[in-house]
Amino acid sequence: MKTFNPSKILNIKSNFFGLTLDDLLGLMVFYTVCQLFFSLVGLEILPIILTFILALFLVPIRLKYRRGVIKDYLFFLFHRIINGKLF
Repeated sequence: MKTFNPSKILNIKSNFFGLTLDDLLGLMVFYTVCQLFFSLVGLEILPIILTFILALFLVPIRLKYRRGVIKDYLFFLFHRIINGKLF
């Protein structure tokens, strides 16, 4: 029989446009690495543009899949209540 477990993502609070603190930290690391690389080449404005584009792709992905996580948790809880295995 298949075992249902709630996702850990359910308890993570989003901070900015559905992004968590880890997502924002990842964007900052991406920006810093790109800034170091492109400053040697002489294109200092390009990292902020690339980071902005990456954030534009990341926000819809995070907003789309978080809703499914809550639905999955409620289905898991309902399934355990029906089977009498809540505790």
